[in-house]
Amino acid sequence: MSLIRPNVEAFRRLVESNGFAKKYNFQVENIDGLPEEIPDYDPYSLYISSASIPSRKINTTRLPYKAFEFVVPTNAVYPDNQSWRIQFISDSEMTIRNLFETWTRVLYDEINNIGKSNFAGATLTLNLISDEGKVTRKYKLYGVFPILMDSVEYNISDTGADAVKFNVTLAYQYFKTDIAT
Repeated sequence: MSLIRPNVEAFRRLVESNGFAKKYNFQVENIDGLPEEIPDYDPYSLYISSASIPSRKINTTRLPYKAFEFVVPTNAVYPDNQSWRIQFISDSEMTIRNLFETWTRVLYDEINNIGKSNFAGATLTLNLISDEGKVTRKYKLYGVFPILMDSVEYNISDTGADAVKFNVTLAYQYFKTDIAT
């Protein structure tokens, strides 16, 4: 019986030519289609310290045919489309925090009991970046809007060495992937 071994040399050549994906090479490029009430912001102020690539799942069903039962794909779902979390690093003016605070008020203002009917008109683009600084892949989330802004922790005994960070949980409808060439 022959033993199949992985071709280590082919793997080494692939790694040398492509490298490995790094967990720190990502950025939010922009959020387009924001409601008009949201103040303008500089896209370069979207400093993020953590995010995840969104997930996608194909649901299946069993389809009986004679003596067989086939498993067939039915539809695509996005398991984290109600809970996609991203962590932002805040500037001293809290520009991005203000963007999300305003956005959530536009979505629903409990004082006036009103909200925008076009709640899912925005798109967010998350880029994966190579070591050379090239965008290698884009994830575009459609129909995105904030559903939770975590509290911001302050501590009087802090030395000032750490930047303020806050988490935002977003909902989205679906995403598409664009592989840069």
